[in-house]
Amino acid sequence: MTTTDALPQETGPGRTAWLVAARVAWVVTTVLVLALVLAGLPGRFISLLAGYERSLGGTVIAPGAAAAYAIALVAAVVLVHVALATTLFARAPRDPVALLVAVTLTVNGALLPLAFLYGEVALSPPLRFLVNAVACAGLITSIFTLYLFPNGRFVPCWTLLLAALWAFISLLAVFVPAGIGSFAHWPLLLQASLLLIWVVTGLYAQFYRFIEVSDLTQRQQAKWAAAGLLAAAMTPLVYFLAFAVLPAMNLELLPSQLVNRFGPAVLTLPALAGLIGMTLLALGMMVFPASFVIAVLRYRLWDIDRLLSRTLTYTLLTATLLLLYLGTVVALQTLFGAHIGETSPLVIVVSTLIIAALFNPLRRRIQASIDRRFYRRKYDAVQTLARFAATARDEVDLDALLAELQGVITETMQPAHVSVWLLDEKAASRSKLSDKSLQHGDATP
Repeated sequence: MTTTDALPQETGPGRTAWLVAARVAWVVTTVLVLALVLAGLPGRFISLLAGYERSLGGTVIAPGAAAAYAIALVAAVVLVHVALATTLFARAPRDPVALLVAVTLTVNGALLPLAFLYGEVALSPPLRFLVNAVACAGLITSIFTLYLFPNGRFVPCWTLLLAALWAFISLLAVFVPAGIGSFAHWPLLLQASLLLIWVVTGLYAQFYRFIEVSDLTQRQQAKWAAAGLLAAAMTPLVYFLAFAVLPAMNLELLPSQLVNRFGPAVLTLPALAGLIGMTLLALGMMVFPASFVIAVLRYRLWDIDRLLSRTLTYTLLTATLLLLYLGTVVALQTLFGAHIGETSPLVIVVSTLIIAALFNPLRRRIQASIDRRFYRRKYDAVQTLARFAATARDEVDLDALLAELQGVITETMQPAHVSVWLLDEKAASRSKLSDKSLQHGDATP
């Protein structure tokens, strides 16, 4: 295992004071987040139970179990973020970037859970202030992390001004929502656009750093961070988009005529879909802290290339097989319907067998295409080694084989120089005879 090998060291009282303040801030933030979540769980469980009793009464899903499962998912998301932030805090207590990421993970891991727990509850002013403080910290630290990760410097330098401006805007929006400079009373579309502008600048800063500034290790860190950010952004988007596109997933929006016609059992499938969606949302949110912890601690950094390659491969493979399966089913049903006059179970069997036969060939072809397009060096190295293996089987000229070997090493490993040492057969024979005589006690001093 490889951890951070060059953590910044405390070099003066000013730096020491900042590090102590950062550690205290993380501890206070963590205690506050855990206290708010624990305080909100019982009331939210009661409200969820009442809602599930209305919508799931008479179905195979127990309302109490569904409510408990939803609460457990919320708690799991928060605890995973806090646990991974604690890992960072314990492993790299002198690294300012690690402390920043630890605070970011703690507060951002609580944003959606706190909205879920307190969004529909009238809060007292002190409690509302604490919830708003966590939300504000999440808004500020998320953008700061994009600007500062992984080396703790604002790159490009103008991101420092944007960071200060974003902190000021966030404070106004959260704590002075009725103020002139606050965007809290703007239309939702304008609020989202403003947030998107700053997120885009943060992504640009990461891209600029990746191309112009970062070394090889920092680029691998950026890849892990990008994977976590992608999961954090796409998972909630897909989850809430599903409810917008498929209103039937929302139990409250199902037409009462369906329930009256088919009974409460019609609610089972949407309820299951909703619980599965919540599970996937929770899992997607957990990818974000895990990827940043790997990036900061530099643990198995180079596995990201294989992970991204496999993710792209199996995503494209799943989509391709799904389209082929649907197309095959439709085509065979049309064919059987034209000749037999009805659909046949044989259609499903034949379609499944076709997809099973195509799985490995499609996987290999898609993997090769991805390697050729996105991992050109790996693809070229594999092809070069394959060509050399074929040459080594047939080549009898030693000089030609040596030249080919040097070319392969140069192309695949790109060393500063290449040297080949050959063992002299006569010297090797004399050495073997000498060893043999020594073993039999025949050697002369």
